[in-house]
Amino acid sequence: MKFINSKTLSTFLNFFMVVMLGFTIITLIGLPWIIRRYMSFICSESFPQFDYYAILAILYVAGIFAAVILNALRKIFSTCKLDNPFIQDNVKNLRVISLASCIIGITFIFKTFIINSLMTIVVIFIFIVASLFALILSEVFEKAVKYKEDSDYTI
Repeated sequence: MKFINSKTLSTFLNFFMVVMLGFTIITLIGLPWIIRRYMSFICSESFPQFDYYAILAILYVAGIFAAVILNALRKIFSTCKLDNPFIQDNVKNLRVISLASCIIGITFIFKTFIINSLMTIVVIFIFIVASLFALILSEVFEKAVKYKEDSDYTI
């Protein structure tokens, strides 16, 4: 039985992140038309312009920071492909992921004041936990980088 090695998996995940990043950019470009079409579909009468612009702003902020997260993940997977994951750039990328996740969570907290739903609460919880997880993982990677550098300088 042949197993998938880490380089193959890293290459696949790197490719997947590039595809997702492209899909995110295309969605961000078409977001005004998508939201207008969706709101006219679910609302029989004319919907308030405030809701349209508020939702559009929230989704743009979330979409831009989701693209930032995908780009940082792409960079991390590309270093894993080179068999060198414990570098300072990955620590920086994990901190970027943590900050972007926190901003998305905070953005959806503001969304609860405009249009609240159960899914909004779930998104808030997921992104706040992801932010904390990425922050802790960045600290672990920072320690690993320090130990790796100490080991490299020994002998």
